[in-house]
Amino acid sequence: MALAAFPARAQEESPERVAVAVMDFTTGAVPWDLRDDNIGRICANALTVLLQRNPYFEVAERARIETVANEIRMGASGLVDPDKAAEIGKLLAVKYLVYGDVQSIEIGEGIASAISGAIGGGILGGKVRVKGTHCRAHVNYKMVEVETGKIVLSRTFKEIMDVTHVVDGPEARLKLVNETLSKTAERMARAMMPKIEAIVAAVNAEDGTVVITAGATHGVVEGAMFRVYRKNNEVKNPVTGEVIDVQITELAKARCTDVREKASTLQVGDYVKAKRSNKQEWKVLKEKLAEIKVGDLVGALEAE
Repeated sequence: MALAAFPARAQEESPERVAVAVMDFTTGAVPWDLRDDNIGRICANALTVLLQRNPYFEVAERARIETVANEIRMGASGLVDPDKAAEIGKLLAVKYLVYGDVQSIEIGEGIASAISGAIGGGILGGKVRVKGTHCRAHVNYKMVEVETGKIVLSRTFKEIMDVTHVVDGPEARLKLVNETLSKTAERMARAMMPKIEAIVAAVNAEDGTVVITAGATHGVVEGAMFRVYRKNNEVKNPVTGEVIDVQITELAKARCTDVREKASTLQVGDYVKAKRSNKQEWKVLKEKLAEIKVGDLVGALEAE
């Protein structure tokens, strides 16, 4: 869901930065050997780093968050309701405060796929099944508008990571958990991206991409999804002449692959079901470029 709470149009030269703070997350069911590793802080740190890289957000420092949490006699990981979020958010002078919980972490051995030209792959190579390790994470994220105390964004992400080797030992297991939680943080960062409206500035048919007039300063992040569209006829009230609707034609979907300060590159395509699994994979659709022209419009799609 692209947040209408803070829209960012590409025509704005310097959109107002949005102040946000990320609290440590509470932790539910995690493996016994990782209970002392503050899994909730790992999740919060991952999201904080991603937001700090985005010029659209002004992110509160972690040390300041801990100081304020101590002032109101609560642990940094004790935030579990919107009222408390609003209270600490006001003390931090931020517009939004993000908190949540790592509901569960599961690590286990299993079978993973690998691309190999040597082990069972023969001369042509191919996918083989090898013994590996998987990590499953279930994380809940909530974002509260400090002024109203309302939850304006709530997301639950389930992430699975497979590696083609057996992960053994606490350090290796913690690294795998860190990588899995970071994937959920990336999804939340995309969900927090503002409602962006931009224009196609260039079309590159050779690599199936377009350049748009919105970049990091407008809140664009890599991996974000957009639709490219064109306005057609206006529908007017026959009595008053008021425009009550605008007909549009969707030309293509596109995924952001590169972000600069005031421009971004989108790859035109769509997610399709992989041939040998139930997973979705991105497919470039260069033929869609024939329908897109400079000046066409671009809008952010709701994040998954």
